[in-house]
Amino acid sequence: MGSGSVPFPFGGKVIISSIGDNDVIKQRSVAVSDFCLSYRKVNFDVDEVIECIEVPVAKPVFEYIFHFKQARRREDDISIVTSGMRILVEPEIGAGYRICEVSLAFGGMASTTVMAPLTAHSLKGELLCEETANSVRKQLLSEFDLPENAPGGQILYRKTLAASFLHRFFLLTIKELEKDIQVIRTKHHLSDKYSQWVPDPPTFQALEETECSFIDARKPLLVMTLPNGKGI
Repeated sequence: MGSGSVPFPFGGKVIISSIGDNDVIKQRSVAVSDFCLSYRKVNFDVDEVIECIEVPVAKPVFEYIFHFKQARRREDDISIVTSGMRILVEPEIGAGYRICEVSLAFGGMASTTVMAPLTAHSLKGELLCEETANSVRKQLLSEFDLPENAPGGQILYRKTLAASFLHRFFLLTIKELEKDIQVIRTKHHLSDKYSQWVPDPPTFQALEETECSFIDARKPLLVMTLPNGKGI
């Protein structure tokens, strides 16, 4: 998983198999986040095959997973920076929503897909709010303090992309949280633990529209006019 792929860092495991002595199948498990060792080198021997990939199932409410990609072209292009992010929040009476777990992975910020453990650790236990979002972006920029001669160039641009992905991650989380709150308040059986109460979602001063980007939007039609005046 290099910079051209969207990383998947959320507890997934790669199950690797090989044939041992007496034709006995041997299995081993590698965390997806540890599968890439270095540039074009993975935790994988020539006599092994990937048998399957175990992907954890997200909780029905309060757990959200998003991925991001920025490339120079809309389609069929190697990305500049990619990211996969996961967050699990817990409602707290009188406070709002506290971050219980978070995973942040980025492609294009190193020779392989890398996690941002310091930033993730700083988020754990914090409230989901605008103040947290603003402070953690600074932490991420500090964690990805790439040298000026780092391979790939565009250092400032790549760092800005990573920080903007993180900001959009917060906005999308709030959007999905609003949906969960509405469902829980109308259909209690989906979350009996919170059927009696759920706090209102946090608000951002400038909550940008995040449900659609140029990648998701429908392409405009290209209309050409022929000499006879008819369009195609």
